[in-house]
Amino acid sequence: MTLNTSMPLVHVCYCANGGENVAELIENRPQHRMVLFYDSLDVGPLKDLHFTDAYSPRLVYFRKIHSYFSATEPFPDEAFDPEVLGVKVLFPPPAKSQAALVWTGQTTNEQMMLRAVCAHWPDTELWQADVCLLRPWHPGKFPTVSSFTPDALSCLESMARPLSPSDKLQLANEWHELILQDHVLRIYQDEKIVGVPEDFFDAFLLESCTKEWQFQARVAGACQANSGYSAVGDVFLFYRLEVMAQHGRVEFQRGQYEDCRLDKIRRL
Repeated sequence: MTLNTSMPLVHVCYCANGGENVAELIENRPQHRMVLFYDSLDVGPLKDLHFTDAYSPRLVYFRKIHSYFSATEPFPDEAFDPEVLGVKVLFPPPAKSQAALVWTGQTTNEQMMLRAVCAHWPDTELWQADVCLLRPWHPGKFPTVSSFTPDALSCLESMARPLSPSDKLQLANEWHELILQDHVLRIYQDEKIVGVPEDFFDAFLLESCTKEWQFQARVAGACQANSGYSAVGDVFLFYRLEVMAQHGRVEFQRGQYEDCRLDKIRRL
């Protein structure tokens, strides 16, 4: 079964993981439109997310972790915009005449997005473009949508598979289970979303620190590259480094640069 791209189609993509490349792919297709996820669903409270009041704890949490982040280029306002938090971008759902193609990689955010779509668009014909299918041709690429050019994504689009009713139900049930949990950090492991303690990446961060001064962006990057789990954002890792400094495990050398990513850090 092959996806009919000549029909009206909604493309769902995580904005930080390939939204621009997918947009370029479909720019000459007037019957196609995009839904972009902005919220980092891998971090922050999700409990009772279907209630409007539940967005407030997410805003409070995001403001807390971003309070440690300063840069020459400020973080996008979308990070705190209630209109794009959680699953609000999924409403209204597609028209009955429209199918949806969900572009996914192996990051927690992309996999959370897939589960949210299945939960909130139960009556929509859903297809999945999984970048893992491109690995035989691009073995050196990290399996996330942003790693691939529009040309590669065009090939992937032709390999998209429909999600069966049982697939959709299973993924939707996983979403409903996740939003009942109290975790504020989630990872993608063994094809499942798993809630973990907030300090889950601390050991990887500490391992990446040395007794010599180095930029904290380098420490965060080493953690992302070597932890073995799907990527977590810089801002969350900078927040965890600050918490570790408050507990005397690392120390900072600040003030030399305006951008906090260039603050220096070392292990005590």
